[in-house]
Amino acid sequence: MSVAVGDESHLTYDCAILRLPNGTFMENTLNENYRKIWRNPAIESTNIYDGLVVQDNRVGGSITVRSSRLPLWTLIRTAIQENWGVVQESWDVNQYNYSAEEFSEFLYNLLEARGEFARLLLEIAHANRENIHWWTDRALSERVRDQLQICADSLDTDGRTLQPPDTLPRNR
Repeated sequence: MSVAVGDESHLTYDCAILRLPNGTFMENTLNENYRKIWRNPAIESTNIYDGLVVQDNRVGGSITVRSSRLPLWTLIRTAIQENWGVVQESWDVNQYNYSAEEFSEFLYNLLEARGEFARLLLEIAHANRENIHWWTDRALSERVRDQLQICADSLDTDGRTLQPPDTLPRNR
């Protein structure tokens, strides 16, 4: 999708108007809606989970396969309702050397969350189902924030200053 300002020879991604493929225009609130959840300056987090990446200014900050523009959420329905062969035919997972085993292991590890952390995942999933920009919705964001605080309070920090975990060295 291109973003046009003035004539079509001047393209930018920082404007407020999106020109859709059918020639119509719509207001681009995407950057404003996501600004609260992106790091500034934007960074690429490659050291959180092997083979998966979050880049603040790529694919809306989605979890992607390696450093691609392929968000994991695009694969889920096809992988479950069809099969991994259809995923391979539909997206470039082979190009990024990403396998069904890696995908299923990630989902297993994610959904293995227990107690308050499982509740956090459910709150996020529910909020996302209600509003794709749930962090801009006061009621939804308060539920997620409150559950996140309960999770944080359940962990002992030993008085240390908190930092984003992906900026710290790995213990293993």
